Amino acid sequence: MLDQQDINGLLTALTATAGAQGGMSESAFHEVRIYDFARPDNLPSEFLRAMENINQAFARGVSGLLTGLLSEEVQIETFAVEQITFRQFCNYMPERTALCTFSISPLEGVGLLELNPHLAFYLLDRGLGGNGEVDSTPRDFSPLEKGLLEDIFRRVVQELGRAWDVLLPLQPMIREVVNNALLSRAAHAEDRIMVCVFALTLGGNTGMATYALPLNSLDFDRLLSVGQAWGSEDPDSQQARDGEYLRECLLGLPVTTRACLRDQAMTLGMLSALHEGDVVSLDADVEEPVEVRAVNRVIYTGRMIRQGEKLAVQLQGEWMGENYEPVV
Repeated sequence: MLDQQDINGLLTALTATAGAQGGMSESAFHEVRIYDFARPDNLPSEFLRAMENINQAFARGVSGLLTGLLSEEVQIETFAVEQITFRQFCNYMPERTALCTFSISPLEGVGLLELNPHLAFYLLDRGLGGNGEVDSTPRDFSPLEKGLLEDIFRRVVQELGRAWDVLLPLQPMIREVVNNALLSRAAHAEDRIMVCVFALTLGGNTGMATYALPLNSLDFDRLLSVGQAWGSEDPDSQQARDGEYLRECLLGLPVTTRACLRDQAMTLGMLSALHEGDVVSLDADVEEPVEVRAVNRVIYTGRMIRQGEKLAVQLQGEWMGENYEPVV
């Protein structure tokens, strides 16, 4: 075995040889880089080749989509694919930007889609019939503008799902639109994400667009395995994901909710004889609970209370939506 004196002698000889040949300096031998084998810095080369095809297909799809919306030529080019931490991603983003989060079923986690703000304002102005005038003063999006952006983002992530079909049946779904990456709460600060960057040209305006996916959700061995199809999973797992996808769709549907007193029967003659100021006596006690109905189905009972200057219903008991038949 070598003792410390032998090791020092070898390092001295190596340093002298490198210096004589114009090679590395002595300080270079003391540079140490931390490498985490559980979270490598390099994406697999096969996966990068697959991503090149995916991003090209995505760029073509979005280019066609925006060309139809703007009635003018749109150019989109793939720029880079790299992995960074979520903290770095937030630091690279402008203080105010156009960003949405989306689910990435059947993968776990949340995806991010960001569009440079001046390109977003150009899209909005052109989409509303304007000339594409862009205000250079940074500002937040109005509720109307945010709603229009959400519709555009929804179409874009659909194109992303189509592009990813070559690897897996990705089913992205919009969650929310925000103007700051930190507000998205899509990942922890040190979580690593894969970032795909694109260069856009819209009517003479140039800028960048980015989408990001969490690295811990990307199973490279499975994605790159020809024999392992994502659709070949057990039926229970597929059914659970389909149920979650359906649940996300239903959560955004508006539902009319009513608080109803007990029904009172009367003849048509009595009903037609009613006038303003008449009092209709109901066959119910003052303290009797009211029925809370959603789409003519009783889901709760409750009691009427006053909340400030308005009436309200305080829910009582447990959810009954699965036990009651619809009210006719």
